Amino acid sequence: MRKYLIISLIIYASAFNLASQELIVFKCDNDKCGLKDDKGNIIMECKYSSIGEFNKYGLAKVYIKPPIPLAKNRFGYINKTGKEVIECKYKLLGDFNDGLVDFMLDNERYGYMDDKGSIVIPAKYQRASGFWFGKAKVAYGDREYCIDKKGNEVPCD
Repeated sequence: MRKYLIISLIIYASAFNLASQELIVFKCDNDKCGLKDDKGNIIMECKYSSIGEFNKYGLAKVYIKPPIPLAKNRFGYINKTGKEVIECKYKLLGDFNDGLVDFMLDNERYGYMDDKGSIVIPAKYQRASGFWFGKAKVAYGDREYCIDKKGNEVPCD
């Protein structure tokens, strides 16, 4: 039992140390960005065109610019270990509000997902805003209306 307690404490301390350390975005010769910790240790090799700031969910938006002109840009989110939590495959990706982020697929349809990358509201909207106080404004067909975080239509006021 004592052995498990010690192992648990080591794992917790390691996770706390990673969460509290400052991460630095750096650029390589290949014009891609990576992450270093505050001691200069490389956390993630250079593979993204840009890396945004980490949000309150511990995620940063990343962007891949394709090497071929007119090819499609791709957006995703990584965590503080450099792991893609939301795969870098979306045409557009908003910022997190109220625990959800709006995304656009190649078919020009918008939907919403959570901070684990799980789709909460399928991509069916032609326009979509971020959530604010539990509501988001969307457009579908010739209608514009508000939805709640489950995709149910609600009053916009």
